[in-house]
Amino acid sequence: MRLWDLETGKQLGEPLTGHNDWVTGALLLAGGKRALSRSVDGTLRLWQLDTGQQIGPALIGHRDAVNGALLLPDGKRALSWSRDGTLRLWSLEAGHQVGPALTGHKDAVHGALLLPDGKRALSWSDDRTLRQWDLETGLQAGSALTGHDDGVTGAVLLDKNQALSWSDDWTLRLWDLSTSSELARFYAEGRIERLIDCGTNRFFAGDGSGRVYFLELVES
Repeated sequence: MRLWDLETGKQLGEPLTGHNDWVTGALLLAGGKRALSRSVDGTLRLWQLDTGQQIGPALIGHRDAVNGALLLPDGKRALSWSRDGTLRLWSLEAGHQVGPALTGHKDAVHGALLLPDGKRALSWSDDRTLRQWDLETGLQAGSALTGHDDGVTGAVLLDKNQALSWSDDWTLRLWDLSTSSELARFYAEGRIERLIDCGTNRFFAGDGSGRVYFLELVES
């Protein structure tokens, strides 16, 4: 990774090196002086940005590429997800995994988001499901959200009880998180590539055929 002065366009200091394969992303921690990176090498690493030095040992546990990570509300823990089909919780202060891996997905996990209480997360995977997790116990909360016919590639939270997901099966699906049941679906003309939340239950969606859809969720 490299740190840049955005006013001059010049690199600051030396590259941040340590990962042994592609870096897939990074998160800026509170205060703006530290960052958490993730990599295809299966590790996450914590960095001190003003010195360019790694803080402590790498966070090791995933057995394949780390696809993403998010910070928990306390700012002291992070949740990561991987191509190995697991999610893992990390203590950034102690530099190690917290509890066992969150297991249940049968294929690569492509994303996750925190639910409003900050104690649960929703993840989605190539195994065609979305799953809810209790981050305090590390256990799956309720049943898997099943119905997609191909890998789930994204999701957004509408309120504390509803989420909207999209998949390689060319559909968007609306879910009731409290019952793990599907409420509605929309069929596109191609693979959904991007969804933009416009607020007030309105969305723009684009698919692989070049079409753009303006969608509005209304009660029937």
